Amino acid sequence: MKKILLQVFIIFITQNIIYAQYVRFSYSSLMVSEKDGKYGYVDFDWNLKIPYKYEKADEFSRDFYAKVQKDNTEYLIDTLGKEYLYADDITALTKNVRAINLNNKSLLEIPGGIFSHAQVELLFLANNSLTELPVELGQLTNLELLNLRNNNLTQIPIEIAKLDKLIFLNLDNNEELGLKSLCEAFENYPKNIKITSDEEALNYNDRFLLITTLAQKNLPTGIGKIKNLVQLNFIKNNELNFESIIRTFKESPLKIILRKKKTIISIGLKQNLK
Repeated sequence: MKKILLQVFIIFITQNIIYAQYVRFSYSSLMVSEKDGKYGYVDFDWNLKIPYKYEKADEFSRDFYAKVQKDNTEYLIDTLGKEYLYADDITALTKNVRAINLNNKSLLEIPGGIFSHAQVELLFLANNSLTELPVELGQLTNLELLNLRNNNLTQIPIEIAKLDKLIFLNLDNNEELGLKSLCEAFENYPKNIKITSDEEALNYNDRFLLITTLAQKNLPTGIGKIKNLVQLNFIKNNELNFESIIRTFKESPLKIILRKKKTIISIGLKQNLK
């Protein structure tokens, strides 16, 4: 999904009065809109979805969260308008902070101080140099989002399966990360799981969404044992072959549909591919 970044003035003419409304477009279907010095968010039909109450408002990022400021305090909000008190440094992490952004910090490991803050719901660790995840990660039982994009991870600890509130785990561009450890960690995960190598809109419907890079020819047999796997989407993966897919899911209880179109291979339950 390519980012849309447009800045426009929308002109309204009502009862011979001309109104100009400032709008910015971004990754999600919501756009930043300004009215009377306050910012909110509208959809593509100009319906107000998040009220005009912010002093500052950014576009929604590729993680489908936006940074805003209200009463001189910074928050992240999701596309439903839920607010998460925000910090961008480990030293600013308090018992009230619900979102912490440690992207682009050149981290070699996750700071240990995070694990005593089980209230954290959003954890951003993209664009670092992490090679492994500690078992203590399982202590963050309120996590809804964990962004580990662009690191050097090679495996996932089984303790990550304790994070049963996750709706978005981004493992994109961890080139050495194989699927074997993912299969082991999520074999009995209680939520529905969707594995994809494509960026898709984040749905707040209690579905667990996993994004990863799949640069291998054969799927590990363990992936067919993931109890609540509902869909796989492999985008731009010319190495993966159907023989591997059929062999992997030969004894799977899932009803699988295989579809190939150009460089796209999709596997999933029928109701998820309509």
